[in-house]
Amino acid sequence: MFNKKLKLAALAVGLIGSIGSANSAQLVGLELALLIDVSGSVDATEYNLQRNGYVQAFQSAAVQNAIITSLVVPSRWNFIRGRAQGSRLRRSAGR
Repeated sequence: MFNKKLKLAALAVGLIGSIGSANSAQLVGLELALLIDVSGSVDATEYNLQRNGYVQAFQSAAVQNAIITSLVVPSRWNFIRGRAQGSRLRRSAGR
């Protein structure tokens, strides 16, 4: 399970980097890629831990200040629910 989470984390870093380089001509104040692992090895407790981690992060003053500060220029947000399959992320439909 740790190996899958490590692959997802590495993929997240790659996604964040590729988002910025694909449209480097546009000024972006804040860029977030939010990933949730929904693979078969993740049970309800682990899923809730991931989800609640995002809730706590968005309740923190540091994240709220970053969002408020970024309102001056465009922001990019990406929410991905997926599971690692080999070296690729398979996305599931968001809700």
